[in-house]
Amino acid sequence: MSYPTEDAAFYSAVDAARLGNIIAAAAGTLYANQTKLTVEPTGGTVAITGALVPVRGLLTVKPGDSVTAGFLYGTQGKLILDGATIAVGSNHVAGLYGQVSAAAAVLTSGHVAGLIVSGQNLPGSANLDMIYCESGGVPINSCLKTIVDANYVFDIEEQNNTGTMVNSTNGVDISGGAKQGWVRIHTKDGARKLQLYAD
Repeated sequence: MSYPTEDAAFYSAVDAARLGNIIAAAAGTLYANQTKLTVEPTGGTVAITGALVPVRGLLTVKPGDSVTAGFLYGTQGKLILDGATIAVGSNHVAGLYGQVSAAAAVLTSGHVAGLIVSGQNLPGSANLDMIYCESGGVPINSCLKTIVDANYVFDIEEQNNTGTMVNSTNGVDISGGAKQGWVRIHTKDGARKLQLYAD
């Protein structure tokens, strides 16, 4: 395969990555597979009635069928570090990585986030979670770690305002209830515990 002279080493490494070969060293960023869309509407404005998605995974289980074992993923990202040593300083190592760049952007409405998990036509079930984490039985540092400046740690709103998950009614005081344990969290000042009360 021939490449532009100035980029020969880079594109040779890209082709090797596409073929699943080992990359010993390479400058810049390598994408084994990349699809790209750029939005450039005539007049500078467009209303998109559907969705623009450079990469999509779709898995369908047909109505009436049953799955009794196995792992099902719409899309999977996997990082294997078995036996490796990772020392990348402040850089990132992840099984799945989402980024948003919004320099000079104006965000006036909608939901803008590095990760959006959207449920559609979901049944009420104790086996259904929007985000689920496992550590494989090994104690890790945390389930969720943030290094951000934000107005809130959590911005919580119940969809149907039933009051079962969040209650912000004036005058409601739970401090009179029986203390029923705590939740341990970590802040920049060290470990702390949030008091829990009987429901």
